[in-house]
Amino acid sequence: MQLQARSDRGKQISEARRDRRARETSEVAGAGDDDRRRSDNADHQVRRPAGERHARLRRFIVSPYDRRYELWNNYLILLVVYSAWVTPFEFGFVPEPAGALAAADNAVNAFFAVDIVLTFFVAYTDPKTFLLQDDPRKIALRYITTWFVLDVVATIPTELARRILPPDLRSYGFFGILRLWRLHRVGILFARYPDPTNTWISAYMPNFHKASIWSRYVASMYWSITTLSTVGYGDMHAENTGEMVFTTTYMLFNLGLTAYIIGNMTNLVVHGTSRTRKFRDMIQAATSFAQRHQLPARLQEQMVSHLSLKFRTNSEGLHQQETFEALPKAIKSSISHHLFFGLVQNVYLFEGVSNDLIFQLVSEMNAEYFAPREDIILQNEAPADFYIIVSGSMLAGMAKSGDVVGEIGVLCYRPQLFTARTRSLCQLLRLDRAAFLRIIQSNIADGTIVMNNLIQYLREKKEIASIVAVAKEIDDMLARGQMDFPITLCFAASKGDSFLLHQLLKRGLDPNESDHYGRTALHIAASNGNEQCVRLLLENGADSNSRDPEGRVPLWEALCRRHQTVVQLLVDAGADLSGGDAAPYARVAVEQNDAALLGEIVRHGGDVSGACSGDGTTALHRAVLDGNVQMARLLLEHGADADAEDVNGLTPRAVAEQGGHADMQLAFASATRQEPRKARPPPPASAIVPVPLRDGVDSSPSSSSRRGRTSSTSAASARSTPQRMANFRNSLFGVISSSHAFHHEGGYRGGGGGGGAAAERERSSSSPPLVRVAISCPESRGGKDQSSKLVFMPETLRGLLELGAARFGVSPTRVVTSGGADVDDARLVRDGDHLLLVTDKWVPPQKS
Repeated sequence: MQLQARSDRGKQISEARRDRRARETSEVAGAGDDDRRRSDNADHQVRRPAGERHARLRRFIVSPYDRRYELWNNYLILLVVYSAWVTPFEFGFVPEPAGALAAADNAVNAFFAVDIVLTFFVAYTDPKTFLLQDDPRKIALRYITTWFVLDVVATIPTELARRILPPDLRSYGFFGILRLWRLHRVGILFARYPDPTNTWISAYMPNFHKASIWSRYVASMYWSITTLSTVGYGDMHAENTGEMVFTTTYMLFNLGLTAYIIGNMTNLVVHGTSRTRKFRDMIQAATSFAQRHQLPARLQEQMVSHLSLKFRTNSEGLHQQETFEALPKAIKSSISHHLFFGLVQNVYLFEGVSNDLIFQLVSEMNAEYFAPREDIILQNEAPADFYIIVSGSMLAGMAKSGDVVGEIGVLCYRPQLFTARTRSLCQLLRLDRAAFLRIIQSNIADGTIVMNNLIQYLREKKEIASIVAVAKEIDDMLARGQMDFPITLCFAASKGDSFLLHQLLKRGLDPNESDHYGRTALHIAASNGNEQCVRLLLENGADSNSRDPEGRVPLWEALCRRHQTVVQLLVDAGADLSGGDAAPYARVAVEQNDAALLGEIVRHGGDVSGACSGDGTTALHRAVLDGNVQMARLLLEHGADADAEDVNGLTPRAVAEQGGHADMQLAFASATRQEPRKARPPPPASAIVPVPLRDGVDSSPSSSSRRGRTSSTSAASARSTPQRMANFRNSLFGVISSSHAFHHEGGYRGGGGGGGAAAERERSSSSPPLVRVAISCPESRGGKDQSSKLVFMPETLRGLLELGAARFGVSPTRVVTSGGADVDDARLVRDGDHLLLVTDKWVPPQKS
């Protein structure tokens, strides 16, 4: 056991010596012109972690590359050699070592005991990061779980081992018996031969047991090595039939075993040598190149570190690109999906995109390894690739696993903004710009989401001046209308960006377009309480009573969130709750025990008596079940029906009687029966009265300063350089714009990403232009003094008549011009016409 443990220790020391030689090789600047020393050291350069020459360790932690520690290891090699020859001698011929031999053994054990303690303070190379690990707890855990037990057992003195073990087990080498068991079985075979003089040992040394210890030791070692190497026995040969049979069998077996071992060793050595030779030549060429051109020390170290890491990853099977490329595309895609799909899905750039797009992107990505302190992206270099960090960390704003670097330069097609440098060993996913844009062109809707995510990210990074400049440039292009890509109104409303919303509306986008959940921009703006966005949408014809798939209208979004200013804007534009699923609104108020909200629901046309769910229960059912007498009284006052039955035939009154709610029954008894209030009919979707401008001033976010900026940027647009235009055409925005224009012109229909916002944009582009008309009603209470209303012309005359009924309090049946001519078709109306809404009884005034 001691021999085995110290042999292992010798291997560790040899490895440390090779690491020292590798460290010397990394000092490229001091390498000189000594080709022999460079060639020898380059063979072991890969064993040294990149960049450890300047490593700073904690206090009391020893570097494995410290010269004093290397001298200590060199001294231990002598002790290992001593143990390798003395241990077999003591095992075979000295039952109880004593005197000088025992003292020497104990001295050697003492040195190895000191080395055991010292090992707890020696840093080691982390196999994952390839950096020195100087955490004492991790160093101790690593040593205890590897060689600690063997080192301690090998260091136990012989005398102590004899005292610890029972009398029957006090033979020296108790731990070695298990390893020598097979040889012991062969020894029994020869020991049982009936004539000891007729054996090969007696033929060589008749009085073997009477010979000196030295002679027997030398003979034993000689025959052991000779038998193992099978180089020939000289004059010694088998003396009897049994020895001949055994020796013949053993030699045949040994012949095959030796051929197998030597063949494999030769193959490994030759293959490894050729790979090492190529690596050595690369290191030597890189070193010569660096010295010839007098490159800085940092660049020299990066060159050597990168070549070393490449050699190491190839030799350890970490980089298997050749094997991966040999597989069919389906298998490669499945492997990439298994390894990286979840990581790419969580990157901010791809939030909300379809799984199909992520699958296509992952299939195009290449995994690569980079050494610590290596530059991946240089500032101002051409945008060719961007990277997603799989493991490790980088110095581009302290990027970590799951972050993306270089995307701004690639997507905006501008020189890279930052230099990205690795802090530790990094595995990165590299995506080529051309491949990325090719995928985006076939997934326009997902490309829009990616673009929106990028814009949002740029606007959030207000502390970085270069990113702020990029965001401002994009805003300027939006203001000038140079981008023809489907940024949706819903996106602008969700961000509360009234300026962007204003620019999009000026370009004619449909104010009633919805997102993937069926919510319009007005829903989103009302929910967020953004007064300016709501005002802009209403002024541009947004339907104040539009409903989403869940039956909610913008007015309800503002009411339930207490945005009173927005509520008033919507009410002024003709919004009420009757256009949505009004009955569930009352149930929400009951569940929240909010009497004020219930009053607002009733005041704005909400239904308090209708069924709130599929089982036929009403808000009054809910109030009775909750025992909320106050809300029940309010519901009854506002017209709730105490005898409305659900699907089980139960009425609120019956539920109160079954539950024994005396106060509730009293409320029902005292309630006066009254007809439920009828909600006024909602105006048609297109009949929207825009909110008048305050004080005749444009309510758009464009103040005088902003208008000045817009005019200046417009002038700058005329003087824009060809380079800037090329940057736009080659950026993600340009790709989406051209693809969207292609969709708009009808050149391409369908496809991987043609739905969603792009399809909505196409529909809005094909719709007829909006027509503004002034309407008035001579028969209203104001008569001739009744002021006119400027509205958007509905698609039909019927819609215009319904709008007039809601505005003037009469029921007109005809539409006539200011000159008295009847209008029979909505297509006859032109922008700026003045129309009169009248009944059949109306008589035109006589001209004087």
